[in-house]
Amino acid sequence: MLRLPVAVAVALGCLVASGVRATTWRVPADRSTIQAGINAAVHGDTVLVAPGVYSGPGNRDIKFNGKRILVASEAGREQTIVDCQGSAAEPHRGFDFVSTGETNDSILRGFTIQGGHAVSGGALGGVGAGIRVSLTEPTIEQCVVRQCTGESAFYFESIGGVARSCQILENATLGVDLRRAGYMTNCAISQNTGGGATLDYGCLIEYSTVSGNQAWGVLLLHTFGTSLRGCLISGNVGSPIYGAGVYMATTFQGIIEDCTIAGNRAQADGAGVVLRYDAEQTTFSRCVIRDNCPSDLLVTTGCDLTLECSALDPLEVTGSGSVFYSGPQVIVDPMFCGTEACDLAPTTAGNYTLQAGSPCLPENSPCGELIGALGEGCSPASIPEAGIARPTLLVAAIPNPSRESVVLRLALPEASQGRDLAASAAVFDVSGREVSRVARVLAPGQDEPRLNVDQLQPGTFFARVRVGDREGSTRFLVVR
Repeated sequence: MLRLPVAVAVALGCLVASGVRATTWRVPADRSTIQAGINAAVHGDTVLVAPGVYSGPGNRDIKFNGKRILVASEAGREQTIVDCQGSAAEPHRGFDFVSTGETNDSILRGFTIQGGHAVSGGALGGVGAGIRVSLTEPTIEQCVVRQCTGESAFYFESIGGVARSCQILENATLGVDLRRAGYMTNCAISQNTGGGATLDYGCLIEYSTVSGNQAWGVLLLHTFGTSLRGCLISGNVGSPIYGAGVYMATTFQGIIEDCTIAGNRAQADGAGVVLRYDAEQTTFSRCVIRDNCPSDLLVTTGCDLTLECSALDPLEVTGSGSVFYSGPQVIVDPMFCGTEACDLAPTTAGNYTLQAGSPCLPENSPCGELIGALGEGCSPASIPEAGIARPTLLVAAIPNPSRESVVLRLALPEASQGRDLAASAAVFDVSGREVSRVARVLAPGQDEPRLNVDQLQPGTFFARVRVGDREGSTRFLVVR
């Protein structure tokens, strides 16, 4: 007996009740190719594809032709493969939805599409070497697009369509090109050599992982109202031009919320997150931005960024743009369960869930909500050695409370004594806003940098100190 998903069964039941037939076509039993099964189907039908590897004419460049049908694998994407066998001389893609009137009831489910090749300027166009969606609204779910070549592997230009629970990986091109309010959820975009994803106007990627890509993780360029929500963006490598994790340029009102951006590696003067060229009115809410290199956040002249209840190290915020701290931030270690060193990127390794007691968990965070994409994921006994943890530096503020100046007494290891050491110290208020900074060279025997605090308003402050490869922090009170 054929068992259909509840939503499909209900839809088919309604069609039958209204006098419209609903038929299940089996491929290859009833039809020799996937396209033949689609051609035979009418609105409300199901084309059920048996396990196997499908290639050749009728099993590539497949079109729904505007039909509201379900095309699904019988045994799942691992066992149902569309092998496009495309090349520069003979380009082919897997599925093609272009201006043919599909709706959300036009569903493609449970296939692996591989070996697509799309040539720029050719008959197929260079985008969407695995799947192309343009100006139509299908539902793509539980599909894998891999080992494709072209301008992009998955092209999704769709105001009302959705891509759900898909994997876009190991493509020799851009993984995902999302346009015209395209929407992706619960997807994995990994190990693509031409970048992870680009987003156009009004697009949204949520609850997804973007990791181990080269060129960039997520690129937002010339966009308005584009969003990322609940995403892990880790282990990506940026090109010499673009930032590694998230790169935003000439964007307006970008919203990044509930994301973890960590372990990414940029080149040149980049960072884990980069805002350039009039990236305006951007907001990061409840995000963790940590452990990226060479820095976490670069905001250039002409750009402005507001941080709301986020976790970051203000010492890793660079550039001459405007950064506004709205309310308290977490400026201490977020306590990941097991990070991967950013200099090892590209990589999909690393455990960016949080340890019990993390300041980013809802019960501890300054806004009473989870900060970042991932919640608690390990017990203290199960935590591996962190790959990028800095050696600890013990710091004490004297006197505390203070009225005019604070001496930072440092407990330096014996190996550091007897030589000059570069030291930097920065002071932050409880919202994470930097209020003072000093840099100096500590000669042998000098281990007490002094901070003037006579211009600060009374209240609680944090000092972050770096000496060589060691880092530490302390809290002190200013009184009058």
